[in-house]
Amino acid sequence: MHNCVAIVPCRAGSKGLPGKNFLILGSQKLYKITLDQALRCINKVIISSDKDLEKELECYSVEQHRRSPELSTDQSTMAELMLELIRRYELHESTIVLLQPTSPLRRDEDISKCIKTFKDNTFDLVFTVSAQDRAVLKSGFVRGNKFVPVAEPDFTFMNRQDLPEIFRPNGAVYVFNGGWFEENNGFTSNNIGVVEMPKENSLDIDNREDFDRVAQIYKKHSKN
Repeated sequence: MHNCVAIVPCRAGSKGLPGKNFLILGSQKLYKITLDQALRCINKVIISSDKDLEKELECYSVEQHRRSPELSTDQSTMAELMLELIRRYELHESTIVLLQPTSPLRRDEDISKCIKTFKDNTFDLVFTVSAQDRAVLKSGFVRGNKFVPVAEPDFTFMNRQDLPEIFRPNGAVYVFNGGWFEENNGFTSNNIGVVEMPKENSLDIDNREDFDRVAQIYKKHSKN
């Protein structure tokens, strides 16, 4: 078990899929899958919600943070919540592990790898990534009637198979120091370490279609 602080954000509302953190996946509510995983991997866990979870969590050894209405809207950001928690629970010296319930296919080993990568290096932040279609490197912005490539201009005209591999954050695990986060005022950094996750495990639930796809994979994983 890692000596860190896990943060599990569990907002009741959601524009893409109302109440998604409380939907049943397998036999458990979505947020409890992540909560159980956090408790397996990390010695201190804080769950932050705008919903009263006292009865649901009476058998869980976790700290419950009641989120203010200002931090519970669709416009509120994860960075704002992290800053509130760092200050409220004095986490300036702590290694924080952010685990979102919308990534239920994340494995325990993904968390451990991220923590190890963070502690063994000098990265500001470590997060999980998954491989993406490299053809996106051919894309660009349109400014008026001008095409502006998102990357190297040569990429626009290269064969897809010759383009470099690309990855994106999948939202499953973030690891950072509380003091750094407060001083930095958010996640943005040019010094980020990564842990790659299989694409199938990297699905993030944002809408009903995502949930149905994850449910199929989760069922398959449960059988195995």
